[in-house]
This record gives sequence, C-alpha cells and structure tokens, in this order.
Amino acid sequence: MPQVATSGATPLALEIDANLSKAVTINENADALGAYAVLLHAVRPHDPLTEQLYGRAVKADPGAVNALSNYGLYLSEMKRDYAKAKTIYEQALAADPRHANSCYNYAVMLDSGLNDVPGAVAMYERALQAKPTHAYALYNLAVVCEEKLDDAARAGSLYERAVAAAPRDSLAVADHGRFEARQGAESGDAAQIKRGEALLRRALELDPGCATAHAALGEIALNAGDESGAKRFYKDAKASDPNASSVRRLGDLLKRRPR
Repeated sequence: MPQVATSGATPLALEIDANLSKAVTINENADALGAYAVLLHAVRPHDPLTEQLYGRAVKADPGAVNALSNYGLYLSEMKRDYAKAKTIYEQALAADPRHANSCYNYAVMLDSGLNDVPGAVAMYERALQAKPTHAYALYNLAVVCEEKLDDAARAGSLYERAVAAAPRDSLAVADHGRFEARQGAESGDAAQIKRGEALLRRALELDPGCATAHAALGEIALNAGDESGAKRFYKDAKASDPNASSVRRLGDLLKRRPR
C-alpha cells in the first residue's frame, strides 16, 4: 500500500493524514474514496495518491457522478490532461445527463482550457437548464458573451442573474458593475453609469480588496475628468492584483491620457 506523508505536524495536518491513511486501506466504496480524493485534491493536489483515489472511486462505481465530476476537474486543472478529462466528463453525463456541476466543470475546461467557445456555451447552457440559479455558470457564460461573443444584451442579463443567485460574491457584483459602467460610458447613459458605480461600491463593501471594483471605479473617475481620483483607485487596484485585466486596462488608459 502507498504511504501517506505526514509532513507538517499541525493537528489539522495529522487529522487529514489519518483520514487519508484510512483511504488507502478502506473497502472499495466509491463515495468514501471519492470524498478522500477531494480532500487530498484540496490540501495536496500534486500528491500521486490523489489520482489513484479518484481512479479507485470510479472503478468501484462507474456511475458515481460526483466522483467522476471531481476527477474530471482534477485531470483538467492539475494534470492538463484534457483528453482523459473529456472521457471522464462524458462518463459522468452518461450517468446523470442533468448533473449541473459536471456540465459546469466540463464547460470551464472547454472554455479556458481548449478555447472551444461553442462547446463551452452549450455546456454552460446545459448546466443552467439543470440548475437555473447556478451562479458560476451564469457568471462564466456572461463573461463569454461579453468577451468572446460580443453579445452585450445577453451578458448584461446573465450578470444580473449571477448577482441575484450569489449576492455576496464580490467578483460577480464587481464585474456586473464594471460591465454596466462601461456600457453606460459607451452609450452616454449617465443612469447606467450610476447603477454600475453603486454595484462597484457594494463589491468593495463585500471585499475591500476587490481589484476589479477599484479599477472600474478608477475608470469612471477618469471618464469624469478626475485623473487624481483615477490614480488613487489604480494604486489600490494594483496593490490588490496587478495582473487583473481591469487593472492593466486602467493603467493603459492612464498612460494614454493627454498631458
């Protein structure tokens, strides 16, 4: 039997390793093995035992849809083995065609891993048919509609639904606000800009370090002629996440500002 490392002697680490030690000797119960695989996936994702446990779970029960969905996520996220992940996701959806998380995880792989936009859209839509309030599917599909399909009307509706489904998700609130403010600026709709600004300030109440909200508020300030305010927002945004696309955009806008 493989040995489970016990490095890091904190009570939590010892408890985790005790549970994982049980997993390598447990009867081949798909639910238990799948649960232990998820635990190890979270705390030591590069441990070879993770994939072994997922494999044992789906071998024990080829229709264990939760284990299959999580195994597909592991293969796509950690191993970048998209071909094998696709096979696992198809197996999950054969077991339960309306399993929303399998549809969603599969869509994320098609979207961000393979840049298969039509396939991703179809799978996000399938997740939403199974669970219309799936906040992550709503949000990700909104981003695809905005950034890859240039469908502003649908993106706006999806952002709104995502925030309704997860009103305390700061990034969903911030991106909805960013979208509204930017659309308002492009169309000259002051009321829409104000709606966007209100959402962005709400996002900062939820997460004071939300880089997207800081950057989008900076863009509003810059469009209003308040360059010093925009620079303050940019400083805060950059301190939170200098690599966020909204932060880079604000930085570029400030650089191009006429002197």
